[in-house]
Amino acid sequence: IKVRKDFPDTAYWNPFIVIGESGTGTIEFELPDSLTTWNLSAVATTSSMDVGEASAKVITQKQVIARLSSPRFLTQRDRVQIIGVVHNYGNKEQTFSVLFNSTSQLQIIGNQTATITIPAGGDKALAFWAEAKDCCSANISFYAISTSDSSASDAMQLALPIIPHGIEVTTFSSSSEDVVEKTYELPASSYSNAELTISPTIASTAL
Repeated sequence: IKVRKDFPDTAYWNPFIVIGESGTGTIEFELPDSLTTWNLSAVATTSSMDVGEASAKVITQKQVIARLSSPRFLTQRDRVQIIGVVHNYGNKEQTFSVLFNSTSQLQIIGNQTATITIPAGGDKALAFWAEAKDCCSANISFYAISTSDSSASDAMQLALPIIPHGIEVTTFSSSSEDVVEKTYELPASSYSNAELTISPTIASTAL
């Protein structure tokens, strides 16, 4: 089963395509994993500055769709309920083996698997509890596998940012000396990101 994990807002962008005198051309590109309606638009100009444009719509879909609903981010030690939804757009009732999985930064609480039956045209939501253990990102995956037809299955993966548990600390320092040495101690158990900004100024000479 291919795991869908590429979900950009724009599928393709090309600002410069040269076509022949017939006014027709061909481009090829691969659509991302999003199952949605894509709006296509094209604008063309000629050497004499004539302008034309056209638009169309393309729908990408599957017979069975697995979707994940989660917060935009978590903080370390958070406990959260993540929702998985399975849509059966087929013309018959189907039974699915469902699996929720994640990398070690996010610990699953309770069962990770379930078996569900969904009528034709129906859907069903399942809730899974998880706890954010480590920063700074976790990959969560949701699988819906048909027990009777493996082709009628789907899986998706999302990257979930995990912010370290703590507070951001900012320290300022100034000096008029030619050489300055500063030492900052970071807790060994922390997930720290240090940024150094140097801004020359003549303010200290005016004091």
